[in-house]
Amino acid sequence: MKLPLLFLENPFSQIYVPQETYSFAWERFIQEDYAAVRTIIARMTGGSTVSSSSASVPYAKAVGLFCWALVFQKDHSELDRLRAMIGESIIRSEKELHIAFLWYDLAVGRYAQAREEIASYIKDYESEVDEHLPFYLFFRSYADSRLGKLAESIQDAEVARALFILHGSEHFSALASNHLGLLFRQLSQYQIALNWFGRALSYYDRLSLKRKQSMVRMNLGVTYYKMARYADADKALTESLNIGIKGKWLHRQCFANIALGNVRRLQRDFDSARRHLHAAYNQAQELTYPREEALALEFLGDVYRDEGQPAEARRFYARAKAIAEKLAPEGDIVMEVHRRVGECHHLEGDLGAALPELDRALQMARAQGDRFEEAVTLRVLAEAAAAGGDGATARLRIDQAIAILREIEARHEAANALLASAQLALDEADGADGEQERDRLDLAWSQATAALELYLHVDVAWWTEQGRLLVDRIARRRAARDRAEAGGRRTYAPGDVIIHTSRAMKDLLQLTDMFASSGEPVLVTGETGTGKELVARRIHTRSGRAKGPLVTVNVAAIPATVFEREFFGHVRGAFSGADRDQPGYAALAHGGTLFLDEIGELPMAMQPKLLRLLQEGTYQAIGDPTERRADVRLVAATNADVAKLVAAGLFRADLWYRLRILELDLPPVRERPEDVRPLLRHFLSLAAGRPVDPAEIFDPESLAAAEAWSWPGNVREIAMIARRAHVEQQSRGSVRLDLVDGTRRLTLAGRAVRALAAAEGASATNASPLGAPSG
Repeated sequence: MKLPLLFLENPFSQIYVPQETYSFAWERFIQEDYAAVRTIIARMTGGSTVSSSSASVPYAKAVGLFCWALVFQKDHSELDRLRAMIGESIIRSEKELHIAFLWYDLAVGRYAQAREEIASYIKDYESEVDEHLPFYLFFRSYADSRLGKLAESIQDAEVARALFILHGSEHFSALASNHLGLLFRQLSQYQIALNWFGRALSYYDRLSLKRKQSMVRMNLGVTYYKMARYADADKALTESLNIGIKGKWLHRQCFANIALGNVRRLQRDFDSARRHLHAAYNQAQELTYPREEALALEFLGDVYRDEGQPAEARRFYARAKAIAEKLAPEGDIVMEVHRRVGECHHLEGDLGAALPELDRALQMARAQGDRFEEAVTLRVLAEAAAAGGDGATARLRIDQAIAILREIEARHEAANALLASAQLALDEADGADGEQERDRLDLAWSQATAALELYLHVDVAWWTEQGRLLVDRIARRRAARDRAEAGGRRTYAPGDVIIHTSRAMKDLLQLTDMFASSGEPVLVTGETGTGKELVARRIHTRSGRAKGPLVTVNVAAIPATVFEREFFGHVRGAFSGADRDQPGYAALAHGGTLFLDEIGELPMAMQPKLLRLLQEGTYQAIGDPTERRADVRLVAATNADVAKLVAAGLFRADLWYRLRILELDLPPVRERPEDVRPLLRHFLSLAAGRPVDPAEIFDPESLAAAEAWSWPGNVREIAMIARRAHVEQQSRGSVRLDLVDGTRRLTLAGRAVRALAAAEGASATNASPLGAPSG
């Protein structure tokens, strides 16, 4: 409905409307019923006017509220019509109208123009504080935030919010709270941002303001993904989008689609990301929202960059930059695009084109106080410097990036920077020797494992795999370095629960301890006899569940027919002979750790029930319809190739993926020969009840051969050999053990036995073929 322009016949100052009717229109405005606001105000201003009294409000105030409704409805044509009919001179003289049209200017991206106009009006309030001042301060803050002036923006927003509260305007104080959340998020102070959004949302939830709920949930979602809390982000953004769809608010759908598309990209779901971003781009064009159009193009470029198509990505970035430069040449989108374009040039190997873009991005990020973008740009600059052979600059840049990202708790980008630093340290080790090589390899290991730990919290499989791959490369390199340095020397650390001196086991146990602090399932793989149960016990004792029980279940030893009963328990009367309630392994492990050995043998019928226990923490005992809960941490072990079982349809893929979120692969003994003597020493000592050096039992030739042996039974076989050696030494005073692996044979003997064998061999050589004395 259009507004009758009564001022064409009478000056604004002489026209008033009923207070009661205006108040009703204001209530509808708060409830976001903007169509009703327009109808009420048009009807009340279309009738006879009233004189100024305590029961009336100025006509300009009613027209201002009408214009606010138009702004929120995005009815730009009607706003332009009113602006032309009323005239700029009247708009500027009537503050209620001026405020409404300033908000319109800001809503369509006229930031610099609006800010200049606002500044001149704020000067009028140097000695006066009235109900209009917080609006001017809030609008100037909004314009400054879009122009990259964050410090000034925060100062104005905080004062505006305080004044809104002072004047009893809870609605606009909530808007200011939301705006402050955006500002602190841009400064990478995410927890402060969440607090501001929480204040705004509590007001909007209390009044059931759906449009505003959608807005703040979208802002929460974006903040969560900056913190790499992708599950929280996806949930908040999906809620925001659904509210927008239900309310048929195209702009709310546009905003949510942009953010949700970016979250899906970060989760490596590129098809979903593209769908949301293309929808957002089309919606932004329909709404004539240039900023959102630029953001959708920017994030679409990110999708192509992450898919390995940097040239295609640059096409989208160029379009985004062309739009953003018209809005705010020094603003955040232009800054972000400079960094992204530089990164693409780097990926294409064109450092000459990359460095100017990255340097400009860094300069803008520092000017805007955007520490997140500053750190990410430093990381890309470090990678570019390393590619150009400038290791010193690369190290300086990456260390700066890590420090900032850790400080602002940006977990995903911190992991990316740590991984880049680990790769740089690995490259630095290539040109080093001695202590410097060891120092670089140690740095690479510590930063790669720190990156992996962060990736595990981010919970995106692709990123976790990148961390694992680099950790594995570094572990192998360190193990090779240790073997080269050892040169046959062996050491032993008595008292270790898991006996080892090899780098491979040191690194694996460090990962074990890191995984122990997580609540996620752990899958321990390795050949028979490598010590999977010992690793499971270590995970339990070093976790937060150490005071709870560790329940060990050999899956292969339980018949399939009774597995469910053993695992989940039963109630009295559930079957013949069930004369009492019996808890299962799940209940017994409550508050602790459940270790399932030989998980590949788990019956198919049990697999969905175990998955339910993992995902929801619930199960049902046999004969009991009531759902029960169990708080358990699962550790599973297998020596089977579960991937082949999945391919053959013998193991559920969803359970397999859930189990292997954290995976530890125990190396066989043949890949860590430096552990053979310490293991022999340990098990000989256990058998004798006193410290025993292997040299007391075996001769040097046997010990050297033992280190080169394949040990198909791994640690368990070494333990068995040590016990047999002890028994033979005690009963016969000498040791001779024969080992077989396929066609290979090994004899482990003591000094006396080998000397006797040598003597017997010499005697046989001197004997005649017929056994008669020679001569």
